[in-house]
Amino acid sequence: MHITKSSDNITPFAGFNFCFEHFHQSGLAGLIDRHLGSRVKTAGYSYSDIIANQLGIFFTGGDCAEDLSEHLREPLRQVRGMAVCSADTLLHSIKELSCPIQEMVNPDTGVAHQFNINGKLNDLLLKALRTTGQLTTRVAYEVDYDNQVIPTEKWDAATTYKTCDGYQPGIATINNMAVYIEGRNGNSQAHTSKSKS
Repeated sequence: MHITKSSDNITPFAGFNFCFEHFHQSGLAGLIDRHLGSRVKTAGYSYSDIIANQLGIFFTGGDCAEDLSEHLREPLRQVRGMAVCSADTLLHSIKELSCPIQEMVNPDTGVAHQFNINGKLNDLLLKALRTTGQLTTRVAYEVDYDNQVIPTEKWDAATTYKTCDGYQPGIATINNMAVYIEGRNGNSQAHTSKSKS
């Protein structure tokens, strides 16, 4: 048996180093900052930093933003070049990217439907897929659109056709890659269109 003493830090999430490196080498980090623009100078973190922190949570098995401060801060700080923010900064920064909810009331039923369509982030989805070469021009693609009921007990959830309270987001995909996402309340099924008024 050979034992070696090492002064290097050991991280349980060393695999995230490769993810983070690819995130930058693929051009995604630069695309995010160009597309979403600069944050205020006092912010300290760019939008690509914020998204890298969110990816850090997902790829290391975290469940929520608080895991960043509670469990993941030190291991993620060992990732070369990563600027690790607090959970509060992450949540505040993500909220900066939100857009207002649009409401449509069906004149026949009086039911109010709520939609949240973030055009800027949907554009970013398409640009990201093109930047990474997963979608190319001059190719015919088939687009699939579907809605998924997500049960939740949040205060603004509405009753779904599955008789539980929740949301029913719509997602368009090409080859199982998301190209468009819209938030919908639980009572807004796939056949409900925002264009009706």
